[in-house]
Amino acid sequence: LLNNIKVVSVFNKNLFVLITGIFLLIAINIFYINSSISQNQNIRDNVILEEVQSVSAFFKSFRKTYQDIFVEQHIKLTEENIQFLPVRTSNKLSQNLSDLLNAKIILRTVSDKPRNKINQANEKEIFVMKEFLDKPEKEYILNHNNYIYKYYEPLYITKNCLKCHGSKEEAPKIIKENYKEAYNYELGDLRGIISFEIDKHSLMSVL
Repeated sequence: LLNNIKVVSVFNKNLFVLITGIFLLIAINIFYINSSISQNQNIRDNVILEEVQSVSAFFKSFRKTYQDIFVEQHIKLTEENIQFLPVRTSNKLSQNLSDLLNAKIILRTVSDKPRNKINQANEKEIFVMKEFLDKPEKEYILNHNNYIYKYYEPLYITKNCLKCHGSKEEAPKIIKENYKEAYNYELGDLRGIISFEIDKHSLMSVL
């Protein structure tokens, strides 16, 4: 009987060790899987961030190029060429980008004082603008959930911006005739933000 008890005791002890080992292996495997998912997520987020910032840099370059052409080449603004200013072209550029990449992308320049109503910042974007005002050292904000990446970048007033956004009295006549808002900015003021919204699934299929 004692021998039987000893055998059962040894069996139970070995079974306990075996079960403990199995659970340990499962725990290690789960940890490894979670770690891999986390690493893959970080890699994907970094790739997305780099791609979005590249598009943002191009977008800002596009805006600056047109501003420089008008300001530095002393081109007189008219009803015809005013259509080329960023206030009019940014939404068309966003649509073209979305079509070219075959991805659900919304790229806007928004402000709390827009000259084009379609560029009015929404509640979330107003909050983001306040965050950039409170933390001027912040270069961008990237948020995401299961479906969407949202990227925001500040737009500050430059020297050439002051041509149309500085003193109203000194602004081109065509600007004063078309817009009543967004004057009296100073160099370095926050004018608005780039608001970039990307569908995760469609963007990953492109990448």
